[in-house]
Amino acid sequence: MRAAPAFELDVAPGRRERAALAMIGGACAAVVAAWIWSHVDAAAGPAGRGATAWLALSAGAAVLGGWAGWRLAPRDPHTLAWRQGQWTLCRRAAVPCEGTVQVKLDLGGWMLLRFRPTADGAASWLAVSDRAAGPAWHPLRATLFAPGVSEPTRGPGQGVDP
Repeated sequence: MRAAPAFELDVAPGRRERAALAMIGGACAAVVAAWIWSHVDAAAGPAGRGATAWLALSAGAAVLGGWAGWRLAPRDPHTLAWRQGQWTLCRRAAVPCEGTVQVKLDLGGWMLLRFRPTADGAASWLAVSDRAAGPAWHPLRATLFAPGVSEPTRGPGQGVDP
């Protein structure tokens, strides 16, 4: 079996990824606000408090959640590299760390990846599109989907990642 080619990929969240996080944040906040309001409205009796208050609260929560999603979205570019059978993630102003990469969502021209450091540390979520990746797109997909390449080695008694 041939080894996967070495490559580097700059992963910088773009406006589309940040907008998607803002929409998800807004939707989650609106749902939670509507759920809480349903309990408040039920306590008011059969007449309730009306649809206007529910709509205002849900819309306000959606705006607040969308703003939080936009502000909390990562902005710093990272470099994901595959060299000599090892994944490395280089963050700005940080020491490069080695780890494993798993595809969590593949939409053909867009993938959501999870980088889990070998040493202690939190997992990083990376969104990669074929347009942003350019010529590194094919080596990335070939490496990610090659049998046995990106799976972490497990010792006896260790289970599957959650």
